[in-house]
Amino acid sequence: MAAENEVSRRSGERSGAEPPERVAQALVDRIHALLDQRRFEEILSLSGEVILLLGGAREEGVRVQVAQAFIGKAIALGQLERFEECLSTCNEALRHLDGANHGKLRELMAKVQFHKAHALMNLSQPPAALALAGELLQQHDGSSERELQVVVAGALLIKADALVEVGQLEDGLRLYDETFQRFSGAGDAVLRYQAGLALLSRALQLRLLNRPHEALSTYDTLFDRFGAETDSSVRERVTEALNDAGAVLIFEAKRRWAQKRDQALAFLERASAKISAALERQPRSSSALWNAGYIAFLLGRRDQARSLLAESLQIGGEQQRSRGLQGGALSPIPEDEELRALVGSL
Repeated sequence: MAAENEVSRRSGERSGAEPPERVAQALVDRIHALLDQRRFEEILSLSGEVILLLGGAREEGVRVQVAQAFIGKAIALGQLERFEECLSTCNEALRHLDGANHGKLRELMAKVQFHKAHALMNLSQPPAALALAGELLQQHDGSSERELQVVVAGALLIKADALVEVGQLEDGLRLYDETFQRFSGAGDAVLRYQAGLALLSRALQLRLLNRPHEALSTYDTLFDRFGAETDSSVRERVTEALNDAGAVLIFEAKRRWAQKRDQALAFLERASAKISAALERQPRSSSALWNAGYIAFLLGRRDQARSLLAESLQIGGEQQRSRGLQGGALSPIPEDEELRALVGSL
């Protein structure tokens, strides 16, 4: 096994053997590299070995690295949508960190609690997630430490999501906006990313509440603040917002298609501008390509529609086909049957 071989090689009983903390650091650095490469199954193997081999260490430095391994494992399990295992890993990590008074270990405990709250949300346990997010905010809100500020921003988002899930919709919407207001001007790109995510979540909830004008206004706020953003992760949120705003405008066009065709065409023109802007930023966005193809289809440009939809499916596969057809089923119009036939032929 990779970790065991590494520990054996580097910390065997021999003259000049590396100290356990340095060995653990090298292994955790490897976990972080694998996270960047999204090699999640390898992370599970390596982090598990680190925890098994070094989890009983008493040195604070080694305990810090073992906690990092737990977090890497929790992230990997979350990305693989294995949330029961993620929750179990977080609980094991919290037992490992119980009673920790080292500053770095307390910070890592907060990160573990955040990932636990995320797992609880994905396991349809919003009351438990809400309570845990509240605990995190009570402990760390107002911290000047960068890592804890990131935890606070994430906890605010989870709290907002949980409030929506338990039926406190307006409270959740206000908290999304508060998160944006607090962190949109942050110097740290991760905090600005969280701020952008807060507005995307707010807009999505407004769409689900059939409040499209408020949703579009929320997207506009995001464009105004982050349109010139240089960080790639924040720019991705802007691209997502452009495409989502285009989808809202398409939906509004379809609602008017039969009775108010002129208004419908005006909405499609606005939608086309949003989708085109999204594709300028991310030409291989399967969702944006689908929306562009749908607009072309409604405007009678069948060859262009076929080309765009085919490219969308080539990139996004069956997942994009299913997602696109489900979206098209909202506010259906007679032309949608022909579109389904076209997509079925691709």
